[in-house]
Amino acid sequence: ETVLLFVAGHGVQRGHHVYLIPTAAASDDETDLVEDCLSHLTLFEWLHRFLDAPAKDAQPKRFDVKFAVILDVCRVPAAADGAHSGHGPVSIDPERGAAPERWALCYSTSRGSVALDGAAGSHSPLALGLLDAQSGICAPGVSLKQGIEHACAAVRASTQQRPITITLDVLGDAALQPAPEREEAPPGGAGAAGDADEVRVKRKKRAAEGGDRGRGWGGGGSHFPTLPT
Repeated sequence: ETVLLFVAGHGVQRGHHVYLIPTAAASDDETDLVEDCLSHLTLFEWLHRFLDAPAKDAQPKRFDVKFAVILDVCRVPAAADGAHSGHGPVSIDPERGAAPERWALCYSTSRGSVALDGAAGSHSPLALGLLDAQSGICAPGVSLKQGIEHACAAVRASTQQRPITITLDVLGDAALQPAPEREEAPPGGAGAAGDADEVRVKRKKRAAEGGDRGRGWGGGGSHFPTLPT
């Protein structure tokens, strides 16, 4: 099993913490950050305490879950920290025991930098890469690791942002959408060919009605594909 958490919004760097800032929250001083905002290290601690640890306690031999966290937020220095947050380690990993056992992390930008919003009415550069129909995380047969790596490479190629990824290898081959099944050629004969055509028509009809989930955006629309839970 894999848990995917994608966060896009306001963020600042304060010391070793990347704080996720709600729209109405104050972030002028350290007290505001701690009381009104959420540190990425606290986020990992919650994932461990409320999801990973209880599930393992309930089913220690059967439970094996990976957590993929993508933070598409700015990492500019917090006002309370002056310019100091722009310097230091690129990333601070969650401490052992304060995070799920198996986790991967992707920042959309490096320490001290802004995460671009993208063109008006569009998605951020990282989100566009993640949603790429051929190589993004929603593409059939593309693993989460491959999709995230593709998105990061696309961001580096098109912007000055430098996405940071940590321990992506733990995700293995986990994918949101399995690879499509190959259609085998029907045995010879007009009747068999007609049956194959009928199957294709039914598949197209099911896809138009939303039965083939996650296989694309369809019709030129911009809505996200429906993903399995």
